[in-house]
Amino acid sequence: MALRRRIASFFADAVYEQLEARLSLLVDRVVSERPSASETDDLESRLATLTDEQAKLKKKLSMAMGAIQASTTQLMALRAGVERATSVADQAMQAATTARATAESASEGLTALEGQPDD
Repeated sequence: MALRRRIASFFADAVYEQLEARLSLLVDRVVSERPSASETDDLESRLATLTDEQAKLKKKLSMAMGAIQASTTQLMALRAGVERATSVADQAMQAATTARATAESASEGLTALEGQPDD
């Protein structure tokens, strides 16, 4: 048992040392790749600009959606008006057809009366 503990302890120490070396390399790499303060400021400035542009675009989109909704309402009202006008025009056409038929009938009746001999 003591031998097993010694072997396990040896490998544990070796693995720990490898991990510590690897972690040290990774930390050094992260520190060396960290952006400078000016780069960070530039990125923050760009982020602020993009955020402002996004807010403006959202406002424009909202306004456009409102305009589309208002236009849709106007188009629906216009369509209803056209349908009413079409209905009135159809009724007028029917009345005109009836008046024409009545006039033709009256004309035929007058012609028939004029053509009869006087008693």
